[in-house]
Amino acid sequence: MKEDKKIVEYCQGGRMLFRLGKVNYTKAHRPLKVHTHKDMTEFVFLIKGCQIYSVADRSYKVNSGDIFIARPGEWHSTGGNPEDKASLYYLIVDLKSAIDSGLLCDKSEVQNLMEYFQKETGRIYQGNDQITVMCKEIMEIMLNPNKFYHTRIRNALSSLMLSMTNCTAKYEDGDEDIWDNLKEKTADNEENETEDDIDKKENKKGNKKEEKQMEEVFRYIEDHIKDDIKIEELACRIVLSVSRFHYNFVKAAGIPPREYILRRKIDSAKNELLYSDRTVTEIAYEYGFSSSQYFATVFKRFCYMSPLEYRSRIRGDEHQNAGN
Repeated sequence: MKEDKKIVEYCQGGRMLFRLGKVNYTKAHRPLKVHTHKDMTEFVFLIKGCQIYSVADRSYKVNSGDIFIARPGEWHSTGGNPEDKASLYYLIVDLKSAIDSGLLCDKSEVQNLMEYFQKETGRIYQGNDQITVMCKEIMEIMLNPNKFYHTRIRNALSSLMLSMTNCTAKYEDGDEDIWDNLKEKTADNEENETEDDIDKKENKKGNKKEEKQMEEVFRYIEDHIKDDIKIEELACRIVLSVSRFHYNFVKAAGIPPREYILRRKIDSAKNELLYSDRTVTEIAYEYGFSSSQYFATVFKRFCYMSPLEYRSRIRGDEHQNAGN
């Protein structure tokens, strides 16, 4: 997969109304520094991979298919974590100016749109494939303008924003009032079930089964993280073909199983690097890597530094903090 980065901007009257970027990282990059966008909202649409984002000292894991939102004036970053191997679009938009300029929605619907994107009940939303298609369309329009350029941009951006209003917020655990509301809606709907409702329930049962299967797989990986874990063996454990297992795994984790296993091995090996004096070679062999060179290559791909650099940098930071 070729690594690339594209950025386009739309301006009116000398003011940027929105910026759309496409990022395709084939390896980890340096951490995203703490920054903010005054009067502008940032949406990150994760196509593939996973990222860690931090807002107000709270970290959020964003998986494939998710939409992450940073609202105007909010300081955000990757919380010291490297920008991970991933493919994504990001949209930074001045909602108020875009609306005032006529780029977004009818004046009578302004309040509804603004309230949706400014409410604090959601940070991560469940996206859909259409979001990616719409972002790609906007990018192509801006890279290949024609005589209907502004009309096409207005229609495409409006469609994207309206599509996002249909996305469901992924609420945090402990948000009791939200879960209670969902339970109440479920109880009310059970009284008037249609055939479509029954079909949806059957699909949910299938999804629950898949979720439990994947939970079993994730537990097995954690319990055998130092072993040479074979994909075929994982598929066999839950009685699935390798192709079906791969599909379900990516659906659950956002990344392929082999990459997930490597990531978990590296995460676990980090503790060995920090809290033991064992050599990189010893740690590499313990976690099933064929050589210390291969271990270092994988480590750098995910962490943006070599194992020895990681050990030196983190231990140095800890010693510095301890002396303060």
